[in-house]
Amino acid sequence: MILSDGKNNFPNNEFSFWEWSAPVLQTHEEVMAKIKELKLQGRVIKGFYSVGMGYNWTDDNIGEAIYNTTERMIKENRISSKGPFPFLPEGVYIPRYAEIDEPFLIEFEDGDILGVDYSEGSCVRMEMNTIPKNIKFGTNRRTFHPNVLFSSLIGRELVAVEVTTSTELDEFTWSHGLDIGEQDAYITKISFVCRKDREWEREKLEFTSWFDYGIVGITDYEGAPLKIHAPDVPNIFNAKSKFNMTSVSFAGNQIGNNAEGIICEGEKDGSYKGINVKTLTLSLNPLKRYPKALADSNSIFEYLVVSACQIEEIEEGCFSHEKAVNHFSFDFSYNRLKRLPKDFHAGNMPYLYGVDLSFNRFEAFPFSPLDAEGLTVLAVRSQRNEKGERCLRQWPQGIYQHKGLRGLYLGSNDLRTVDDTISTLCYYLDISDNPNIVFDASDICYAWQVGAYILMYDKTQKILNCDAMLE
Repeated sequence: MILSDGKNNFPNNEFSFWEWSAPVLQTHEEVMAKIKELKLQGRVIKGFYSVGMGYNWTDDNIGEAIYNTTERMIKENRISSKGPFPFLPEGVYIPRYAEIDEPFLIEFEDGDILGVDYSEGSCVRMEMNTIPKNIKFGTNRRTFHPNVLFSSLIGRELVAVEVTTSTELDEFTWSHGLDIGEQDAYITKISFVCRKDREWEREKLEFTSWFDYGIVGITDYEGAPLKIHAPDVPNIFNAKSKFNMTSVSFAGNQIGNNAEGIICEGEKDGSYKGINVKTLTLSLNPLKRYPKALADSNSIFEYLVVSACQIEEIEEGCFSHEKAVNHFSFDFSYNRLKRLPKDFHAGNMPYLYGVDLSFNRFEAFPFSPLDAEGLTVLAVRSQRNEKGERCLRQWPQGIYQHKGLRGLYLGSNDLRTVDDTISTLCYYLDISDNPNIVFDASDICYAWQVGAYILMYDKTQKILNCDAMLE
C-alpha cells in the first residue's frame, strides 16, 4: 500500500488524483483490509455518481437507446420522449456498463459516499467521504448519470465484496505513475455483490480495468455481463457514433426466427443505423444468413462472434464496405457454411488476425483468409456434410509460405497424405482425429523434441520420420 499526500483540498472544486487522500492498494490483502475497515457489508445503495466522462455513453444516447427500444413495445408501454430518464424503464435492455477514467462514487442510505478508482493497471484506490457529490471533473466533462444505467441496484443491500486476482498482469505493471514491482498476484476485478428481490438472487457492480481506463458495469451472479434481450438486433446504436463501445451481446435470443427472416431492425427499408463496438456477439441465434445490414450500415467492429447461428450462406458484399478495414477476427464456428464469399480477403480486411470456421461443411479448404499477411490463427476443425460425414480432405498445400500464421487447427477431418513442407513458424498445428492421414514430421521433429513446436496428433496416426512422437 502506498499512502497519498493528498488532503482532499480540490482547487476550484475540480478533482485531482494528487489531492485525493485515498491510498493506492496493490494486493488482494490490502484491498480486503480496506473493505473490512470501511464496513461495507449490510449498507444499502442510495445512488451513484461519476466524477468524469463515460466514454461509451452520454445522457443523450442513453435516452435515445431507451426511446428506440420502447418503440418496439406495445403501444401502452412505449415512451413518448427521449428523456431525460431518472432510471431504466421496465422492459428496456441496454448494455449496462461505462468506460471511465476518474473515480466512481457510491452513495449509501446512511449518507456515506465511497469513492472507487480502478482505471489503470492493477492498482485500486478507494476511500470513504473524501470526494463530494458536486465535485467537478478533473480531466473530461461528465457525460452521463450512472443512476440511469445502474438503477436496478439502487435500494439494494450490499452483501459482499469480492476481489479477483491473477498471477499474470497482461497490460503493464504500473499505475498512477508508481512501479508496483513483482507481486504474487495482481488485482483484476472488484465486485460489489448486491441482494435482489429474492433472498438467493444476486447482482454485481463490477470494476475492471483495461490499459488506462476503467470499466464499471452490472453483471449477474455468475459474472456474465447482462446482455440485451431482443427478437432482432435493435436499431438503438449508430455506426457513426464517436464512442466505440467495448462489447455488446445479443447472444441466446431468437434473432432471425421470424416470417421475414429479419436480423437487424430496419434492414428492409435501409434505416438500420449500425453499431460501433469492439466485440459484437450474435451467437446462439437462428440467423440462417450473415447479417448484411452490418455492412450496409458501415458498422464498425473488431471481433464478431456468430457461432451456432445455423448460417448457411454469406452473400457477396458483406466485407467490401468502407469500414471493413476495422474487422480483425471472426468466429463462424458451429454453422452450416460451405464457402466464404469472394470479398472475404485482405484487400478489404488487411488486418485480419483470426478466423474460426470449425464445425461447418467445407469440402474445399478456405484459402481466402490467408491473403492477410497478419493472419495469426486459422481453425477449420470438424467439417461434416449434411449426412454427418467427414467432408474435408484437402490439405492447404503451400501454407508453409505464410509467415504470419502461428496456429493452424485442422483436427477431426479426413485429411489424407500430406506432401508439403511443414513450417516451424506455425508452431501450433492440430491434425488430431484424422484417421487416414499420412504425415511426414521430419521438418518439425527437432523443434517438437525441444519443446519449440506443439503438434496435436494421435499415436494411432501414421506419423513418419519422427519416431519420438510415437514412443
